[in-house]
Amino acid sequence: MKYESKQNRMSWLPEWQKQIIRKYPGLYTEPSAEMLKYYERYPEGRPAPDDFTNLRFGFECGPGWAGLLKELSQTAMSLVGVLRSFGFQCDAAISPIIVKEKYGTLRWQGADNLLPPFRRLWWSYTSDIEQRSSSICEVSGEFGVLRDVGRGWVRTLCEEEFKKELERQKKG
Repeated sequence: MKYESKQNRMSWLPEWQKQIIRKYPGLYTEPSAEMLKYYERYPEGRPAPDDFTNLRFGFECGPGWAGLLKELSQTAMSLVGVLRSFGFQCDAAISPIIVKEKYGTLRWQGADNLLPPFRRLWWSYTSDIEQRSSSICEVSGEFGVLRDVGRGWVRTLCEEEFKKELERQKKG
């Protein structure tokens, strides 16, 4: 039996994630320079072009943050587009690798080749998105707050989703 990795494959992702990825192909479906080097060394692991995403395992968070992810994606594409069109940096690129929930907030990890002032601008923006995610329920997208859900886990949840989480834990 042949093992198939779920890494960097769109076919394993929920539909809400596929929609975002397809809407911003320049960000999510064009392999970064690092990925191209990796697949040169290990071509047998390369997904089919229509199944590839730069994201390691998709968006590693709940659908409540889809609005933030769309905004983040649009801003990344706009920044790269402006830099390229105005000639500041014709090879400007932002390549996400991991976009996930960590300590209850949305984290963006990736590679970019932006010039220092634009890199600081981008990092400042991703930091703002992280801060904003601490008041949006990761599950429903409603107003939420950071909550201790036990066992050392913190999540941003609305009151209703927090109650559901506590019930799930009681059931075991």
